[in-house]
Amino acid sequence: MSERVAIYKLKDAAYPKGNCLFAPSETYPEYLFQENISKDCNEVYQGVRDLFRLLGMDKARFDTPEWNPFFGKIHPGDTVVLKPNMVQHYSNDGKSGIETLVTHGSIIRAMLDYVFIAVGKSGKVLVCDSPHGMADFEQIIEFMQLPEMVQFYAAQGFELNVFDLRRIKFHSIFGKEVHFYHSMLDGDPNGYVTVALNGASFLQNIGIPWECLTGASLNRSELHKHHSDNLHEYFVSKTVLNADFFISLPKMKTHKKCGVTLNLKNLVGINGNKNYLPHFATYLGEPKTWLQKTFLSIRMFMSDTLLGTWGKRNLFTAYVCLTVYICYGALANTFTVFYKGIQFWRDKPSSPTGTRSNTSDTPENDITWRMVLDLNCILQYAMKDGRLEKHRQRSFFSIIDGVIAGEKQGPLSPTRKDAGVLIAGDDMPLTDGVATMLMGFDPLKLKLMREAIGQREYPLSDYEKYDDVVTVSNCQAYSDIASLKTNNLDFEPPIGWEHIKLS
Repeated sequence: MSERVAIYKLKDAAYPKGNCLFAPSETYPEYLFQENISKDCNEVYQGVRDLFRLLGMDKARFDTPEWNPFFGKIHPGDTVVLKPNMVQHYSNDGKSGIETLVTHGSIIRAMLDYVFIAVGKSGKVLVCDSPHGMADFEQIIEFMQLPEMVQFYAAQGFELNVFDLRRIKFHSIFGKEVHFYHSMLDGDPNGYVTVALNGASFLQNIGIPWECLTGASLNRSELHKHHSDNLHEYFVSKTVLNADFFISLPKMKTHKKCGVTLNLKNLVGINGNKNYLPHFATYLGEPKTWLQKTFLSIRMFMSDTLLGTWGKRNLFTAYVCLTVYICYGALANTFTVFYKGIQFWRDKPSSPTGTRSNTSDTPENDITWRMVLDLNCILQYAMKDGRLEKHRQRSFFSIIDGVIAGEKQGPLSPTRKDAGVLIAGDDMPLTDGVATMLMGFDPLKLKLMREAIGQREYPLSDYEKYDDVVTVSNCQAYSDIASLKTNNLDFEPPIGWEHIKLS
């Protein structure tokens, strides 16, 4: 893999209009569809093209009809997977639009054009993701104009498919987002493979009780079946594992659980069942008194059994169980206030549960980054049948969508950041390291980034230091690491993550 990462700075931090399905506004020599030209300026398409040029891809034939940036990397007839960020169809804060959450269709379109140059009409190209458990997939792909793109390419004789990789979709109850009542989806039409990392997992030997692990669902029993001593399994899309080449197209955003979400975090979407994904650990304190043990037992029963097991059976039980849970929460909060008042009066500050609140959305979260790097290990080293090999099984490339990015309380409630950049590379940790510095953060202050490089049984990068990277750019301020660190975009981190800022 290359140590080079390219940065393209747009004149305006804006996406092109959707006319002509985000077609280019210039007739480039290599462009396959000369009749499909946009009358409106499309600098994003120009930026994607220039990233390939900056990286020296098929340099000898640049600006000729034969230019193929993926020459020697993607071959005619190959199967190529594009993995954008399709996390959710709305922002949780109710203010920022979907543009801050998902990869824009203009970047997908530009990448598709160049992929089809490489694979030809005999190849297969698939766009897929496993979005948030409550996301409306149809709304997301409509925003990206993917259904229209499928029809457009089919009319030209090219095969493009779009898949929702989820097996489960959660539903709202009482207008609230809940993570126990769900319906089953068709999921990946090619099926799934259970990949066992076991001792090679980043979760191995972390020194916490496995029953403390919590995932996407309130029913933690399924999670605990796949993560325990010497057992760490993931439910991975066969479409992804069958790919000859993998292209990651993440959105540049902050993330409350691991600091940033870029290429590494984008791979959460290759897993088809989020109940296989540990997100954080709860109940880390050791209860000592009978009262503390009672509170802990009730809390675990409420989340695991009442909601997670009984509540998911049907809509009626979902409403009943959630009502009981809400009433319990009100009573528990009242008792907690009363109990703390007594303890304060006695000058014995304590907690009725004796447990630390979970560290889900803080830098203390020591779980999410491990799960993310496990999935990166799987993408690089798992064969089609899920067995791990010592050498990489597929090549990959990335373009990060930082045209309109998200800062502060990402990934689901980000504040819009008009960053106006695109970042490309073929080493995911290095590309993410550059993007992290461009955001104004120190990658070595984030566990996710710090642990993604270095020597191990299954290395995720060919390099051991982020300072090894060489940046190339159309902007002088981003032409090397030293200037990049001082001319960054100054993103605001999530609450509690202020320490990750570049000093």
